[in-house]
Amino acid sequence: MACDDTIDAGTANRLGARDFIDLAALGTAARGASDIAAIAVAIEDLVGHLWSPGARAVAGAVADLLAAGSLIATAGPAGRQDLTTSAQGRWRLVGLLTRPTDCPACPAGLVGLTLKMAFIDLAPPSARQTGLDLADCVYERELPEWHRQCSSCPRRGVMGRMWLDIETDRVQRAIASAEKRRPASCGTGSGRRHPQPSSPAAASGIATLA
Repeated sequence: MACDDTIDAGTANRLGARDFIDLAALGTAARGASDIAAIAVAIEDLVGHLWSPGARAVAGAVADLLAAGSLIATAGPAGRQDLTTSAQGRWRLVGLLTRPTDCPACPAGLVGLTLKMAFIDLAPPSARQTGLDLADCVYERELPEWHRQCSSCPRRGVMGRMWLDIETDRVQRAIASAEKRRPASCGTGSGRRHPQPSSPAAASGIATLA
């Protein structure tokens, strides 16, 4: 499937603000016992310069994930509520990692891609390739647009040309970074396949880091 077809087919399924919180919560709790404060800190550290949800939004998302069984709460030290990602939550995490994002030229797209790249290593190889293929497609669509802007704007000025060059370099570095995260068995982006985990059991292959 061509990149344009892949992106256009998933337009209605693009990650949104609530998905960003769920992705950060499930990814953070999959790496080890966490709490709401740790999840909020993870969001701030990763994408705080672009987007920062309110404390009530994070708490509400965590409450919904607990109610759905995607997060499990246990009593931690000093009365703290420790959160871990359940098997069902890992399946939900894989689903988020394999959904498309907006174009990274807009803040929402960059937030989505940044969060996906932060937790893509937690996905099993087939799902990781799907997520990285989608990221490749998004960047491959954006790169020609940057080149077009660089060559077709007669009034961009010296600083305008410099800024577009910087942005073009950013996109090219992002493509290279995504390729480095690709599972060795999956090869490069050419001849892409788009496999989906077949069941929650398949998602149980998500790696958890010590």
